[in-house]
Amino acid sequence: MALTQAKDGNIVSLDSSQLFGKLPNMNGATLTGITSPSIHKTSSDPTIDSNGYSLGDLWANYSNGTLWVCTHVETGANSWNNVGTRSGHVNAGSGAFGIQGTISGFTSGGLIGDGSQFSHYVMTTDKFDFSSNTTASDHGDLTKNRMGASGSSSTTHGFTSGGSRGTGTSRFAVTRTDKFTFASAANSTEHNELVLARGMTAGHSSKTHGYVSGGFAVSDALSDSIDKFSFAAANTIADHGNLSVSKGYGAGLSSETQGFISGGATNIGANNNISTIDKFDFSSNTTAAPHGNLSGNRSQSAGISSMTTGYTAGGNTGNYSSVIDYFNFSSNTTAASHGDLSVARNECTGYSHTTKGYISGGKTGAGVYSSVIDYFDYSSNTTATTHGDLSVAKSLSAGTQY
Repeated sequence: MALTQAKDGNIVSLDSSQLFGKLPNMNGATLTGITSPSIHKTSSDPTIDSNGYSLGDLWANYSNGTLWVCTHVETGANSWNNVGTRSGHVNAGSGAFGIQGTISGFTSGGLIGDGSQFSHYVMTTDKFDFSSNTTASDHGDLTKNRMGASGSSSTTHGFTSGGSRGTGTSRFAVTRTDKFTFASAANSTEHNELVLARGMTAGHSSKTHGYVSGGFAVSDALSDSIDKFSFAAANTIADHGNLSVSKGYGAGLSSETQGFISGGATNIGANNNISTIDKFDFSSNTTAAPHGNLSGNRSQSAGISSMTTGYTAGGNTGNYSSVIDYFNFSSNTTAASHGDLSVARNECTGYSHTTKGYISGGKTGAGVYSSVIDYFDYSSNTTATTHGDLSVAKSLSAGTQY
């Protein structure tokens, strides 16, 4: 019996030797429901700021022969996987955005004296490498010299917000946020102005925005404000809610979705340190909520962030502290000890690497400024190790990382 049509029920077994002949020509123009990815051909590699593409789109760099596929779409925070070497991915998540760096730390501004002269307020940005124990190098100047500014990091730029200059009745706060490029040394440019001029602020970073919380404003009045600004667009500053209490000298930290400010002082004068840890959502403009406490009251500490954990190092407890506290971003508990700095100090600056925390500068005594850079491993509770020096001993600097 001859079959005019092959159906599942007709086929009991089929040997490959019985398959022969040719398939008829097919007209591809009649096919529907089939789409091909867009292929962008260029002489450069993609970055997280390579916008306007869809999931699955390809990026071909004909100068080095690499091919990339878009695996995450988000303006200013796109991800591209290298499908040739399967390494060197451009990924805006998993620690690659401004929360953490892998190459260098940057310290901007600061104080090198008692503040009675404007020459005591630092203008420069220092750069040090995470991979080598050497003295930091000059990376350009801010638009204004200042102390007590806060730092926020995108994947390509550092931002230095607020700060103050002068002493006593001549003290005044700075509104300006400066922007500088990580990849090459150059002077900063103005990016925006804060809603409220203030210094001794805490800085935070999401994938696309920087945040500035707390601080001391005019006449040393305390602030509970949280400001938000876009990394990509200048002059986009906006109010983003409030802390649970007005305070300055807090340590700024960041998870992927929230900002944290640990400790701080509720008065610029005598010992008014607190242990409270506040948290706020990057996605919504609301009042910050309590998130546990440090192991003790302190201010003027350095803040460091891994992807899951916040670290608060050194500070003012009424004395100079060497303690490194840690707390989980996901749970509201009292922080626990994670070792000590190589030397007790306050007014120090923190930087976040993917596997290590770095701390620089600060004061180790009355009028005694430090240039020492320490680092500690997230994975082990031990005393920090020295890692070179800043170009000058200073305190109250803004820290960013690349």
